[in-house]
Amino acid sequence: MYEVFADEAALAAHRLTPHFLAWQEEKAGLVVPGSQVDRLGPLLVSEG
Repeated sequence: MYEVFADEAALAAHRLTPHFLAWQEEKAGLVVPGSQVDRLGPLLVSEG
């Protein structure tokens, strides 16, 4: 799954939304610790 945000502030705001917080709780019971890789980094998107 890929999620794209306009900037760091948009990502921070997303992490405070009710649906994101609910998913974090749900995920804790579904995902084996250490089995998921989260990679955050810059992404260059060209609208050309």
